[in-house]
Amino acid sequence: MGMFSYCCNGCGHELHEGEAVRIDGRSGVYDGYGGLGEQIKDYDNPPSCWHNACYQKASYIDKKANKPSKHAENQGFGPACLEFLPDYDPSVSIQYMVYFEVWDEDKGSDIIHLCQDNGKYLLLSENEYEKAYSKFNRSTWQDWELSNSVSEMTEEEKTRSYQDRRDFVESKIGMKRPERIAAKFESLEQALGIANNFLPECDFYLIITGKQARIEGAVYMRRKYKDSDQVKYKIGEDRK
Repeated sequence: MGMFSYCCNGCGHELHEGEAVRIDGRSGVYDGYGGLGEQIKDYDNPPSCWHNACYQKASYIDKKANKPSKHAENQGFGPACLEFLPDYDPSVSIQYMVYFEVWDEDKGSDIIHLCQDNGKYLLLSENEYEKAYSKFNRSTWQDWELSNSVSEMTEEEKTRSYQDRRDFVESKIGMKRPERIAAKFESLEQALGIANNFLPECDFYLIITGKQARIEGAVYMRRKYKDSDQVKYKIGEDRK
């Protein structure tokens, strides 16, 4: 990803790697670099880029205009949006989850998940989990694997073994992996309502993801940086 990334001619949002797009008349999955996997890019001559979903809704005039797309501020970075993923189905229900990307002058960057444990909402840091995990005695892990004969297990037994191993590690470090107990919401409004009670004091990117079966993508993104506070994306809405 880098300077060769563009915005959709329909909704105006930046394209993200993994989204279903149409570039200069050809459809495929966006590579994050301004194309569908091609190696050669021409920064001075941007292609005409669309999300497939936006192109299908566009007028005949807009489609025929074939105008070059604007360069994207995000340069291709960031989570793909759920509604633009190839397997997205608007008729299927969505489960919503919340996390923050935060930047602090003293503490640096981190990813904070909004979790729910024993009925209570709380924020859990990926950095804190990794620090706790790194202190875990590796020999203890290896002894556990040997005592449970992991190498001789069937695939089903290995799946159960992984779950047992996860519980074993979490009991040792006294902390659950944030993604494991991420709070799940039935509507975007509910997720936003709870998330607004946990907004960090430092600069942040609030990202709400939606999950359908085996796919997951962003449905809401809000960025607060210094004096700027802007909703960058909300599912179903064009860029203002």
